[in-house]
Amino acid sequence: MGPRLVGRDPETAILTVEAMCVLAEEICAQGPVALFLDDLQWADRASVLVLQRLVQSVAQLPLLIVGALRPVPRVVEVDVLVRGLRGTHRTVLRLGPLAASAVPLLVAHTIGHEPGPRLLRLCENPYDVRNSGRADTRCGPVPSFCIGMPLRPGRLPEAGAVAAAARRAAAELGDATALAYALHVLAAKHFLEAPGLEALELARQASRLTPETIHPAQWLGLQLALANCYMELDLTPDAERTLASVRPSAEDLGGVFLPWYHLSCALLAFHAGRWEDAIAEVDAGLDPGVHFAMSRALRALAGAIAVHQGRRDDAETHMSRAAAAQDSGTVSWFYEYVLLCAQALLDEAQGHSERAFRRLAHSFDTGIGHLPGQLILSFLTPDLVRLALDQGDSAAARRYAHAARSRAAHSSAPYHLGDACRCEGLIAQDPLLEAARHYREATRPLNQAHALTEAAELHAIRGRPSDGRAHLERALAIYAGLGAVWDAARATARLRAVSVSRGTRGPRNTARLGWEALTSTERIIAGHVAAGHSNPETAARMCISRRTVSTHVSNILRKLGLTSRVELATEVIRRNSPPEHQQP
Repeated sequence: MGPRLVGRDPETAILTVEAMCVLAEEICAQGPVALFLDDLQWADRASVLVLQRLVQSVAQLPLLIVGALRPVPRVVEVDVLVRGLRGTHRTVLRLGPLAASAVPLLVAHTIGHEPGPRLLRLCENPYDVRNSGRADTRCGPVPSFCIGMPLRPGRLPEAGAVAAAARRAAAELGDATALAYALHVLAAKHFLEAPGLEALELARQASRLTPETIHPAQWLGLQLALANCYMELDLTPDAERTLASVRPSAEDLGGVFLPWYHLSCALLAFHAGRWEDAIAEVDAGLDPGVHFAMSRALRALAGAIAVHQGRRDDAETHMSRAAAAQDSGTVSWFYEYVLLCAQALLDEAQGHSERAFRRLAHSFDTGIGHLPGQLILSFLTPDLVRLALDQGDSAAARRYAHAARSRAAHSSAPYHLGDACRCEGLIAQDPLLEAARHYREATRPLNQAHALTEAAELHAIRGRPSDGRAHLERALAIYAGLGAVWDAARATARLRAVSVSRGTRGPRNTARLGWEALTSTERIIAGHVAAGHSNPETAARMCISRRTVSTHVSNILRKLGLTSRVELATEVIRRNSPPEHQQP
């Protein structure tokens, strides 16, 4: 029972669930029935509702229900169902790992011949084993699995070799599903080793080849991974379109996919400088109705924004909660870098620059989560170069700069080019205006402001304080637009140390309450409320999630000191009325 069958209308969903239960009772009236359900971790909400009703009826019907599920991905509705299995008519069996001696037997049974040592090394769990190969009389026993591919640091060459073989076999057999998975794994391998257009094209091919028969959850995972590829390569419109297209499926399926979707939206908004939108996505991803499968990264991003905005206490609270969270699932491990960056940023805010450097340097060399380090972690290099130079370690700084340039050479993405120019400029004591230009093209305002600050400092050191002051003013204007209070204060202090002070300050909007405090997104949503649109209607019109809209509405009411949507609609209408019709 999928989203297309049930529909998104609550009344239709309830009627469909009721009809399914009535049908089950009619079948049971004809004789005993055994219902076997596999892969319950992929179940949609309507199917879980039907199953809950049937489980409650097993004592009254000649009905046997047998269900199996894996521990990940975690779906909150399925978790609730499993926890509720208590009583004399219900039994829960928890299976341990497959015995090591049984793995070769299962692989041999699957592929039709004795497995070699390389294939056995790849089959570390039963899921990998069952998907590890298909024997075909035309092409021989060629591994054609990809969904369980172990993309782990140190194992990428093996994964790539098996995926390449799978790609060839799937193409020859005309197996579109296997071909899509093979391309997806190859794309992930290329992206982890050297993010660039080659990896992106493989991911696009996988997305295009994915057949209609693939499970919605697997399709959703492919699309979210593709959106993050677009984001890394500064293809923002493509990332936005992809995220907008998966929003309905993420809301329908829930589980790990909904917080993954919100985290992707939050990162996109953060990089673009829309920090309040990013916070709204974080809050939506941490909604009590969502299983917190990505809570470490979500809370870490909120903590990083709090540091930038000068809210140290809030940042420390977010970071302590992020560190204490224990997310399950493979996907969350690809976002451990968010927590790393936030922790290093907080280290610096607390005056522990050496600790920040050690933290970043260790992860860059050894990897973090499922990211192997070096090229894929080259976004750390500007901070690593800056901190290494502060400590007099020019050799390390040159090594990090080389990594940044290598990544830029692979991708040619403006963001990556900006990092490379910034690293090289810091080492050569050369003004960083080229880096600032690349960051502006990439729509990364925070990075642009950092490059302008460093350019201002270098101009001042070279005896050109007026140029330094001009670049400082540009940086401070960007920081002000972001609300980056801490960064602005740090930039001002650094330039004061080289005898550059701010010019005449113009008026700045620092309002935290009232209409002037609303972001552009919040003003649009306020207009929808005034037009009588519900949260789901507004979400559909703006291509964002219902939870995100709800978070924005709560923020709008708080900023305006209002208590209801009616009051908000009244205020919007009053402000939009001609002056002669406005009441004082």
